[in-house]
Amino acid sequence: MCVESQTTPPADLRSRDGKPLRILFVASRDSQHPVAAGGERLLQLLAEELAARGHAVSFWSAGHASLPRRETHRGVRVERIGRTRFFAPFVWVRFVLLPRGHFDVVIEEGMGGERVPFLAVFLFRGPTVGALFQDHRPLIRTMYGGSSLVVRTGLMLQKVLLWAYQDGPLLTCSKATRDWLVSEGVPGARVGVIYPRVRLPPGVLARPWSERENAIVSIGNFRPTKRFEEAIEVVGRLRQEVPSATLHLVGRPYHQEYLSHLERRAAAAELQGAVRFHLSATEEEKYSLLARAKALVVHSPVEGFGWTIPEAGLVGTPTVANPGVPKDALDPGVSGEVVPFGDVAEYVRVLSRWMCSEEAWRPFSEGARHSAQRFTAPVLRPGMEAWLNEQLRRR
Repeated sequence: MCVESQTTPPADLRSRDGKPLRILFVASRDSQHPVAAGGERLLQLLAEELAARGHAVSFWSAGHASLPRRETHRGVRVERIGRTRFFAPFVWVRFVLLPRGHFDVVIEEGMGGERVPFLAVFLFRGPTVGALFQDHRPLIRTMYGGSSLVVRTGLMLQKVLLWAYQDGPLLTCSKATRDWLVSEGVPGARVGVIYPRVRLPPGVLARPWSERENAIVSIGNFRPTKRFEEAIEVVGRLRQEVPSATLHLVGRPYHQEYLSHLERRAAAAELQGAVRFHLSATEEEKYSLLARAKALVVHSPVEGFGWTIPEAGLVGTPTVANPGVPKDALDPGVSGEVVPFGDVAEYVRVLSRWMCSEEAWRPFSEGARHSAQRFTAPVLRPGMEAWLNEQLRRR
């Protein structure tokens, strides 16, 4: 965790009468949802760790046909309200009807899975902490086009949210996003940085270069923001230099039209057998693929953190990414390489070098494994409860 504070706060997070807090998290999806994204998974981890510290933690999220309406998951009371598209309006109504004092604090995902804010900062009659994991403007434009009403509305909503949280407190998951929030006028001492926690499944081991395939992996929900079509173009060109090169696309079906588009591109004659889809892979399957590959590639225009990078690092797999990945997750020249946006030729240059030379690949593999160890610690790192306590008492 990286938190700037000008004072020495109390050592623990407690209510004014010294009791554990009743904390409500609001996010588009909890970690059990089939298409939960990285920021939502991070909030769930934070909720679970706060529950383990003795706080009474609830989690409101969107429902899914495969999930129960209510359950307790690792100490967190999860309540799933409606489906994702209509979740935010249900939350607005819930806050209006919520009795005063029912919760001590709300921690809300600032912009949800449909890029709709939950507005707890306006509707909850008590302290609120926002969670903004990235500047959503590139994602909104990628998802909805150039100048549509949806895009203009989304951009305006982010501006409203930044105005509402101009004095904080806000949580984010990278120093890059923290710096962006500070540039938008949020005081640095009111922005806390929390990092994901990665764990290697039992039985999955890193492999040496000689036992790996000439494979690259790209991971994420199948939606346009991940730009998997660029990864397909990369492997197509890469095979001109390394004919055995393959691409494994790993993720959950999210945007069916986009997934079908990718499948059609992958079926082109020159790509026969080069692109393989792994839909809704388990954690064990994902890590097994990463352990057999020589690189992870990231193509999305912006990542709040880039959770898959330390996951790959745990098995010694380095990353090639564009500048949309924060430096917190990827150490350029150490755990991987950063290439310009959309520069397919540069992706190919780095990947072909790693595939053809163990001496070129090994230092990045070792660097990736070393860097990943920073993210094996709990989300709730020393000082986090104290920082939250200080922020809430200032609200």
